[in-house]
Amino acid sequence: MSDYYLLRTDTYLDHGVTECPPCRYDTGFLRGVEVRKQSLPPMHFQVDFQKDEAMPHFLDYTVPLASRSFLKVLKKIGIVNFQAFPAFVRNAETGQEWNDYYAFNVIGLLKCANLERSDYDILMGGG
Repeated sequence: MSDYYLLRTDTYLDHGVTECPPCRYDTGFLRGVEVRKQSLPPMHFQVDFQKDEAMPHFLDYTVPLASRSFLKVLKKIGIVNFQAFPAFVRNAETGQEWNDYYAFNVIGLLKCANLERSDYDILMGGG
């Protein structure tokens, strides 16, 4: 029996990342290239999630954040083309900290999909 995973972004989140590490574009995040650890500033993130609110396992931001659980699933299904750097995630207002999150970088991005074998919705038609 195979495991199946559904990845989706919750665009209706009430909270999120409010401050991200000051990484320059050429650092590599969001470009599909390997990031040199020595070129990174400290991976400190500020969030406004509340104590009673579960933080998502993946937050797509200037420097994406991924939970340890999310990274384990990726490795389990054979995805290895990524880097993960320990991140310090904190809500400055409440003092709550999350220590199981990582700055996440995908290496080797592709703009492709097998649309015949994919379930998808068209959000905005192109012209």
